[in-house]
Amino acid sequence: MDKLANRGLITRHEWGERLARDILPLWEDAKTRFVTVHIPAESALARLPGQLTNYLDEKRLALTLLSEAARDNDEDKLRLAHSVMAKSQTDERELARSLVVLYQS
Repeated sequence: MDKLANRGLITRHEWGERLARDILPLWEDAKTRFVTVHIPAESALARLPGQLTNYLDEKRLALTLLSEAARDNDEDKLRLAHSVMAKSQTDERELARSLVVLYQS
């Protein structure tokens, strides 16, 4: 979608609509799948579902804000979306580090 928008093949509004229609449901589905996973409290992975759920919530919020900013041509939402996206990327790196540590132990 980004390539289409950058080449002027779709409008910013259409990009926002497609993001909301085609991409956001994938992130919502991912959260639904992870929420239903049960990991015993004594497991080394016990914190993983909570960490992953927080990450998915942040990513969905960032994408929702991006979609709304594009559709509404709202610079404030765009700035907020970038801020939330940066936070989710930090959380993503921390989550990846946690998984590496667990894998190596």
